[in-house]
Amino acid sequence: HDPPPGHVKELRLVYQTGDGPQMSTVTPENLEAELAGCRLPAAVAKPLVDTCAAATGDHRAALARILETLEKRGTVPGIEQALFRPIFNGQDLSGWSQQDGYFSVKDGAILGASTPERLCKPNHHLVYTAETFADFELRAEFRLSAGANSGIQLRCLPQFIGDNGYQADMDGGGNYVGFLYHPKQHLVGERGADVAIDAEGRKTVTRFADGKKLQEIYRKEQWNDIRVVVKDRSITVWINGVRTTSVEDPRASFLPARGHIALQLHQGPAMTVAFRNLRVRPF
Repeated sequence: HDPPPGHVKELRLVYQTGDGPQMSTVTPENLEAELAGCRLPAAVAKPLVDTCAAATGDHRAALARILETLEKRGTVPGIEQALFRPIFNGQDLSGWSQQDGYFSVKDGAILGASTPERLCKPNHHLVYTAETFADFELRAEFRLSAGANSGIQLRCLPQFIGDNGYQADMDGGGNYVGFLYHPKQHLVGERGADVAIDAEGRKTVTRFADGKKLQEIYRKEQWNDIRVVVKDRSITVWINGVRTTSVEDPRASFLPARGHIALQLHQGPAMTVAFRNLRVRPF
């Protein structure tokens, strides 16, 4: 589909794997296309997945790379259980810490709630204090009420009140979903753009997609998927399987080499924010 200048082009790919069904996918220009349809037989996948899940150190890292390579070419049953581990048990806030009790667990999800009787002032965070992370991939689901404002803090300090560090931003209306925010720089990672920051704080922005068009992938007041990869000096965000932004920042004062993961409940009107299936794959 080749629309007028200024609008995003779309490419439809039609493909077939072996004797399987004919598949198709549509991707906006300059975005990655994930081709599905090839499934590794369970008899082959299970020994690899089980061995990787039980391994440690360099052995685990080598097996993980093999599984990741196979996953790029098709589906590997059970791969998430081998590569990722949960940081929320679905029952209580074990491993997490907070102040003032705005966060709780309900129906298998972490719930942050600000009510008319008890508004959240100022911003509060639920911090995963059980451990810190250097390079990692985080996957989770989130759901926000219409007027909510929230985010996931990345390599942050164990700070319960007020913001610090980079945040995968999100809000109920979708205006900030897919952005990267920093309290000293605000919306630094624009949706639809790759951002490179030099040692003096100067930004170079390279647009790869229409930010407004990408906003349409967000499902208001429903469960959405978020994926964040923090590696070396960069952060990349995907929403519902679509890459939305990346930021590269060499400044350790802005992006430390290691830190915590935290969930934000923003000050303002009454709102609810919910997170579930939080899992991490350290690199």
